[in-house]
Amino acid sequence: MLHLRLKEAREKAGLTLEELSKRINISKRTLQNYESNKNEPTVSIVNKIAEFCYEDEVYLFTGAVENKINYEKEILEILNKATNEEKEYIYHLIKIEYIKNKIS
Repeated sequence: MLHLRLKEAREKAGLTLEELSKRINISKRTLQNYESNKNEPTVSIVNKIAEFCYEDEVYLFTGAVENKINYEKEILEILNKATNEEKEYIYHLIKIEYIKNKIS
């Protein structure tokens, strides 16, 4: 059920319909129609949603859990191995991205 996985990915990423629709350059109504299974998104739209929601596009299309990327685990592993200097750099990158997203 693609539409349910799209909604799940958006909510897991902490994005509203409005926020995600702006980022992928479609109307809020169009995104809402995808999530309610009224319309089928194109492959490129699903790829954009995957990108902005940090989700694996194969999982979104198929629901195959073995293809689903566990970003949280991967990020924690990187942070556990990082030096304090690297952690500070990562923090600043996240802060810049957060500010950039708030402005747009």
